[in-house]
Amino acid sequence: NSLVQTLSRTPYQVTEARDGLEALESLRSDTDTPDSLLLDIEMPFLTGYELLDILRRDLRFSNMKVIMLTSRTSERHEQRATELGAHAYLTKPSPPEELLNTIQRLLPSERSTS
Repeated sequence: NSLVQTLSRTPYQVTEARDGLEALESLRSDTDTPDSLLLDIEMPFLTGYELLDILRRDLRFSNMKVIMLTSRTSERHEQRATELGAHAYLTKPSPPEELLNTIQRLLPSERSTS
């Protein structure tokens, strides 16, 4: 997909999940916590909201920066994501430069993983 293509041209290490449940299982089983996570509100099995809520209750993920990337444009969706702990909210289609600038803004400059 275009998102993975965009990120593959950067120094970030990218891991992709097909749905919210796969993402949760991957995060819980991996020994290294990612610096950032891109979530869509609309995902099968666990929505982005549900996954974000679960992750925010787990101290292992307290420093992870979460970016919601979604087609939901209403203010109430953005407010809900912010209340759950999202650090940024981008709507699709999001220009690649906007996504990369958001990731760079959220991550410490010495880090190079995503």
